Amino acid sequence: MQSIDQGGEPYYDETDVEEIVSYASTRHVEVIPEINLPGHATASLGQYPELRCTVPDEDPSFWSVCLGAEETYGFIDALLDQLAEQFPSDIVHVGGDEWTFHYSWEDCEVCQERMDAAELKDIQELFVDYLQRVHEILTSHDRRMMVWNEEIDITRSPDLPEDVQVQFWRWTRGRMEENALQQWAEAGNDVVNSYLQGTYIGVQMTEETARRWSPTSWPPVTDDVSQQICGGELPAWNGWGDQSWEDYGVRAMPSGMAIFGDRVWNGDTIDDPERFNRAVQRQVLGPAVPADLDIFEELGSSIFPLHPMRGGELAHLWKSLDGWSVSEAVEQYRYTAEQLSQICQSENTVFSDASAYVDALEWLMESATREQRGVSRRPAPDEMT
Repeated sequence: MQSIDQGGEPYYDETDVEEIVSYASTRHVEVIPEINLPGHATASLGQYPELRCTVPDEDPSFWSVCLGAEETYGFIDALLDQLAEQFPSDIVHVGGDEWTFHYSWEDCEVCQERMDAAELKDIQELFVDYLQRVHEILTSHDRRMMVWNEEIDITRSPDLPEDVQVQFWRWTRGRMEENALQQWAEAGNDVVNSYLQGTYIGVQMTEETARRWSPTSWPPVTDDVSQQICGGELPAWNGWGDQSWEDYGVRAMPSGMAIFGDRVWNGDTIDDPERFNRAVQRQVLGPAVPADLDIFEELGSSIFPLHPMRGGELAHLWKSLDGWSVSEAVEQYRYTAEQLSQICQSENTVFSDASAYVDALEWLMESATREQRGVSRRPAPDEMT
């Protein structure tokens, strides 16, 4: 789907974008494009070094663009003009997160000139000034702006228009005691809840946190502003720089999306996790899955580990082994893998890459044998009815 430039880096060309938008449209899915500025700008600055700050006697940031240079806003205008032409969505996400990682605005002559001219008191006000100018550009292209929340100090009541849609993913940086989700809703902005601990699959999201999350419950908002929470997002961050995310995605995204969809659209609590997981299994594998098969019990969870610090696990070994002897566990894994392989060969699965679960079961067989951990006995496959 992606093209590759001469340096080996992937990118989306116009044909790629057209294919993505068309594919989504036939499935009634709206694609909202995101450009991530002023931070996360290393790719842009590599191609357009004139967007860097002007700092005497030292190299300026290669992470954040200059907020005082008119070239920055000309670049953004041209970019948004192209996005507006290629994406029919009324909303364009302009990023805005993590610029504090590295910037040169305090030392930049051009940024300081902008602060003096606009009577801006500090860097936070300079950033809000940048957002206001980008909002004007987007409005001229008949598009609505969406922005990440965590670098905007909501306690200072930034002068952002109410039509700006805010995406919440963590507390405002430096103000962990404040409920920024509630505060943005009170300010009248529509907010998308993508709370780090409840929705970031492969990072902090677990089966337990996924079940108790909903757009208005975590973080909680009061009933009088709950209508400002317009939904949620399941962020899937591909940041490891290797194949581990793609390998993880085929295992985790089918069940993750099913669980997340339930949490966004279903206001009821999940009182029967086992029954819920079986419903997720039918969603992923199809209605013809045998009644004696419980894939997520075998794999230890319906949300799988990813982080490299966890050793590249394909499933939750210790949760899966709880209550089993090694020999019984391996026999059960083998039985389930054989059943699942037959389902895959029949091409009756909803999830086209269900063989990824077979790989995870084979990993469990190897790992259980290696660890030689046994506890108490559970039913063998020939005892299951």
